Amino acid sequence: MANEKLKASKYNHFIQHDDGRILAFNAMSCGLGEMDRENFEIYQRIVNGSLNDYTQIPKDLFDKLKEGSFLIPETNDEIQRLKVTHNMARFGNRGLGLTIIPTLECNFACDYCYEPNNPDVQRDPKKELMKEEVQDGIVEVVKSMLPQGTSLGVTWYGGEPLLGLQIIESLTKGLRGACEEKKARYLAGIVTNGYLLTPEVVRRLVELGVSFAQVTVDGPEEVHDKRRPLVGGGPTYQTIIHNLERIPDDRTFSVSVRVNIDKRNKDHIIDFLKELKERKLGARRNLGVYFSQVHTDNYACGDIIENCFLTREYSAFDLNLYKQAAGLGFKIRNYPMSMIVGCGAITSSSFVVEPDGSLHACWDTVGRKELSIGKIENSTLKLNDSYYKWLSYSPFEKGECMKCSILPLCMGGCPYRNIYKQRLSPGQSNTCMIWKYNLEDRMEFYAEAYRMGLFIPPSRPEKMNETQKAERR
Repeated sequence: MANEKLKASKYNHFIQHDDGRILAFNAMSCGLGEMDRENFEIYQRIVNGSLNDYTQIPKDLFDKLKEGSFLIPETNDEIQRLKVTHNMARFGNRGLGLTIIPTLECNFACDYCYEPNNPDVQRDPKKELMKEEVQDGIVEVVKSMLPQGTSLGVTWYGGEPLLGLQIIESLTKGLRGACEEKKARYLAGIVTNGYLLTPEVVRRLVELGVSFAQVTVDGPEEVHDKRRPLVGGGPTYQTIIHNLERIPDDRTFSVSVRVNIDKRNKDHIIDFLKELKERKLGARRNLGVYFSQVHTDNYACGDIIENCFLTREYSAFDLNLYKQAAGLGFKIRNYPMSMIVGCGAITSSSFVVEPDGSLHACWDTVGRKELSIGKIENSTLKLNDSYYKWLSYSPFEKGECMKCSILPLCMGGCPYRNIYKQRLSPGQSNTCMIWKYNLEDRMEFYAEAYRMGLFIPPSRPEKMNETQKAERR
C-alpha cells in the first residue's frame, strides 16, 4: 500500500440508509459502490486525518476507494487535471468525426422539428442532394486531416438520410478508401426516422459499415402518428415498428429507440413500452430505449413552448420512466458518464457537413447560414470566425460549474445553449443537465437495477459524438 497522503475527491456523493448501507458514487470515475457503516467510518477517518497508517485498512476496501477515485492523492488538483484532459481530448490528434447530411429533405413532418420552421432550409430535393464535387471534397479533407492509425467516425444525418442512400453508398466507398490509406478504423451510425429501414436497407447499411441506428418513436400508434406523420399526412408508426421487428437480433446492427417527450405525450410512454414488450422487442439484445426531453432552443417548438418541460421538472419524470421500464424488464443503459469533452461540437476534429458543403460545429445550427463555421471548397476546409467561437468556449469559465460536484458528467452542459443563450425560449436559460436534479435518486435506481440484472454498464467515451448528443429528433 502506498504511503502517499490521501484526500477525498470533490466529486464524491454518499447516500446513507437507515439500515447502515452507504451508496457511494464518484462523478469523475463514475464508480458506484456500496459500503457498510464500519467501512464508511474508516473512509471518514482517512479523510479527516485520524487514520494515517494505511496498512491498517482492509486492502480490498482501500483498493476500491482508490480505484473509484473516492480517495485521491493529496497533491491531486482535480480541476487542473480535468482541464488538461479536456483540452487534450478537444485539440489532440485522436481521430476525426463527421456528421454527414446527404440531403435535408425529409419524408416526415414532425411538429417539433426545427428544420421545417427554419427559413434557410429550402425544400427542393433536387437542390438538397449532396453533389458529387462535395462528396469528393469530403474524401479529400479526410485524407488530409485524418491522423495515421486513428479512426474516422461518421454519423449519417438529415433531413432523412435514407432518402439519399445512394449518396451514402458512393461516399462510403471513398471514405473507406481514405481510411485504408491511413490505416484507420471506419465507424458509422445513422440517425433515421426508421420509415425506410427495411430489411434490404439494413443489409445494405451493414455492408457499408453502418452498425448503429437511432430511430425515434414518440409513443403508441395514435400518439406517434399525430406527432410524426408523413409529409402531407399519413401514419408512420406501424411501418417503423414492423421494420424494427425484422432487424436480426444480433450484434451486427444495433438500434437505439429514442422517445422525445414533452407534456403532450408524457402520459402515453408506458403504453408504448408495454407494446414493445408484447411485440418481443423489449428483450432484444441489440435494441435499447431511451427518453429525451424536447427543448425549445431555436426555430423549433414555436407553437408548443408551453408543452415543453423545464429541465428540473423533467428530471423527476425521466427517472420515473426508467423505473417503470425496469419494472417491465427493459435493460437500463442510460448511466451517467464522465464526458471529459462533453460534446464533439467544441473539438477541432468534428464537423457537420451539409449537402452543399457548408460546415457546422453542431447540428442544431444546420440550415442557418449565419451560424455556419465554413465550407468545403476545392477539397479543403475554409473556416470562418464562427469556428473559433466554438473552439474558444470553455466550461471552466463558468463560476458555478467550478463549484459543481457533477462537473465531469456534463462539462458545463450543452455548448450550443451556452454560446447562444439569446436564442433560448423563455424559461429555458438553464443549461444544466438532468443529473444535477436527480443524481442521488438515480444512483439508488442503478444500484437496484444492477441487483435485478437489468443494468448494462456503458463504455467510457472521451467525447460525446453527434449521435449520442441528439436531443431533438
